[in-house]
Amino acid sequence: MFLIIGIWGARERKIHAAYQFFLYTLLGSLFMLLAILVIYFEVGSTDYQVLAVADISETRQRILWLGFFLSFAVKVPMIPFHIWLPEAHVEASLAGSIILAGILLKLAGYGFLRYSIGVLPDASVFFTPLVYSLSVISIVYSSFTTLRQIDLKKIIAYSSVGHMNIVNLGIFSNTIQGIEGNIAVPLTSNFVGEFMTFAGAFQQNPVLTIFGALGMILSAGYAIWLYNRVAFGSYSVYLKSAGDLNRREFIANALSSI
Repeated sequence: MFLIIGIWGARERKIHAAYQFFLYTLLGSLFMLLAILVIYFEVGSTDYQVLAVADISETRQRILWLGFFLSFAVKVPMIPFHIWLPEAHVEASLAGSIILAGILLKLAGYGFLRYSIGVLPDASVFFTPLVYSLSVISIVYSSFTTLRQIDLKKIIAYSSVGHMNIVNLGIFSNTIQGIEGNIAVPLTSNFVGEFMTFAGAFQQNPVLTIFGALGMILSAGYAIWLYNRVAFGSYSVYLKSAGDLNRREFIANALSSI
């Protein structure tokens, strides 16, 4: 992605965006690397099946959890670790934006599910209020920010922040409804998935879930605003310099959809 943004980026600030993307993710990954090394010396293996049943003290779990969290929070991203995403989305080529939104952001959700919860369950329960608070702030902040944007790629970038933090609410809800609500349902504009996610999160923390549910209302607002501008507004606003998908972009889009 560093090369895709820096070399094949579509705009003038592509070098700045590439370095920002690289440095943010590198810094978060360093904490994760340290956590992996501690796990190896503590357990004696990095085999996932061994780690899933390893007896790690709760205090050490909390320290390791924070190391993983800093990496995943940058990649989701959560506020205030989100600064790199709008720049990377805007400056990347179309194929780069598709890979970024369709694949890379989802890796953080997978990391939370498999490692933070799967390997460090006690620490995940302890830090659930922190995740819920940051996720709700990210949902509301990014949704209002999306309403202010006039650039199509920035709209996609900020809305991705909100949607991925809704995923975090479901993952840390520790309920069947919340976790299964990460599964997309085609042709529903993700309403079914979001409804299940919030239903599960409501069982964990009703107050914060209500505030987080504002994201569903706001997402309808900026989606209608976007469609109105693209379909019925001035052609020059969004589509003046945009051509049809070429073969490379079509393949990248198809793979990310799968």
